[in-house]
Amino acid sequence: MSLLKKEERACPSTPPPIPSAANMSHAVEELIPNAYKTAMSLRCMGYNNYDACMDLIDNSIDAARGSGAEINVIIKSEQTGELTNSGNKKKKISSITIQDNGKGMDLNTLKQAVRYGSETPHGEVDLGKFGMGLNTASTSMGTRFEVTTTTGDGVSHKAVFDIETFKKGFKYDFYSVDLPPGTPSGTSLKILKLDNMKCWDPKSFSTTLIKKVAQTFRHLLSSSNITIKVNRTIVKPYDPLFWDDPNTVRYTPSWVGIPGYKTVEYRVCSVRKTPSVIGSMTTNQGISWIRNQREIGANVTKPFWQAFPDYRGFLVEIRYSGDELDSELNLNIQKRLAPESLSQSLIDCIEQEIMPYHRQNHKEYKKEQGDKSKLKSKDLDKQLAAYGTKMKTISKSLHMPEIQKVKKSTSSDSSSTTKTRKKGGNTDTKKGSIQAHRTSHLGRNFVFERTNWTAQGPMMIPSFDGNNIIIGLNDDHPFIAKTIEKEGKGMNLSFVLGLLAAMGLAQLTLPEDPDIMAAYDKFSNSFNRNCAELVNKIPKV
Repeated sequence: MSLLKKEERACPSTPPPIPSAANMSHAVEELIPNAYKTAMSLRCMGYNNYDACMDLIDNSIDAARGSGAEINVIIKSEQTGELTNSGNKKKKISSITIQDNGKGMDLNTLKQAVRYGSETPHGEVDLGKFGMGLNTASTSMGTRFEVTTTTGDGVSHKAVFDIETFKKGFKYDFYSVDLPPGTPSGTSLKILKLDNMKCWDPKSFSTTLIKKVAQTFRHLLSSSNITIKVNRTIVKPYDPLFWDDPNTVRYTPSWVGIPGYKTVEYRVCSVRKTPSVIGSMTTNQGISWIRNQREIGANVTKPFWQAFPDYRGFLVEIRYSGDELDSELNLNIQKRLAPESLSQSLIDCIEQEIMPYHRQNHKEYKKEQGDKSKLKSKDLDKQLAAYGTKMKTISKSLHMPEIQKVKKSTSSDSSSTTKTRKKGGNTDTKKGSIQAHRTSHLGRNFVFERTNWTAQGPMMIPSFDGNNIIIGLNDDHPFIAKTIEKEGKGMNLSFVLGLLAAMGLAQLTLPEDPDIMAAYDKFSNSFNRNCAELVNKIPKV
């Protein structure tokens, strides 16, 4: 047998040998990030405008905390040159200013405050945490901000951030000026060059901001000597739990501590019987998370339960002090709770404490609904007429598209099968005995089409088709099914169709205002639920 010589060949993909530490040179260098790209990236972190304002108010509360603390939020506007539907000149927000009467800052503290990754120390009960909020929250709305501050020592200092200046590096402009004797301490932050506002209307933005502030800082406004104003309107605390309302069902007498934690406490209630919130559906349930008396999450149901109408009104508050839960909640820079990031150990503790109350609330709710079905109901037409009255108010503010000029339809233009225009694709629908209704004062046809979207789906889905307003009726919805079944047998079908037409018209012409859309959704959900419950009251023929 012949022996083959082993041929050694270097593999081209084999990496070169790593030299030993003794043969390597070593250097330490500071690599400064590109200032402009860093600032542009951080201003796109996902802040919504209201959360950004909450973060900036946090800073003012930390600075002004104490006797007689006052924070003022000023929303200034300018005319756009455009006209509203009523002929008035449109306005848009031009600047947002947040002022406080806190202790102010000297020049060195100011420089540290406006720096990305500020090293300004925070106390145990402070709302600030990461040292990024001032820059990231301000630049999420505009490309320039100015901080003016004084400690009351007769000198005012000013720092100016402008995104254009950052093209040259992490550079700020600083100014100092002497003040008259006796000038009180305080700080003012002004955000300019706004370019990322989701709501430009100053009145609408201010109204929503007041509601957000009232709920987010409700515990501070109630228990601390702190006043917050938005455009000179004093914000009053809003408690979504209605804890002091006599109709609220309180499952815990007060705050209850959670074993294994030092500062974590909770309280549980149900507002299913509270008149002021009784009309809400799946959104009116969940857990509110409170950090240092400041809300960081509201109506959080996951991972503890799925939002469902039967659980409506079940509310929990969980509060803690300092940073005890920050790591278990995976709190981010925006101090916005991410329910999917909760630690499993925390989930287990919370479930053990609150879920027995959750089951008790559900059991009591189902019993109450069963008792209600046995009570003598009011006249059906009277129940629905109340909704008709509400729709008349809504219809006054509708803005319809222009009426299209169309040719007279022929028999070949129509068919027994149409398409319902709805999100997610087209669905074949069947025309029943319900005929199209014409409203001459609008110059349009209301066409009622029948289809199937499950019993839990909406009663109807509206859409435009030229001069036709299509009202797709859900045959699977209990109320729609019963209405059609009783057609011509004493059921007031024309009234029901007229009401659904008004609702569909309102839904199609709602202005893109978050508050108005939320109010309509609340009304629509309540209407759907009540109509489903009224099915059993329709007299048998």
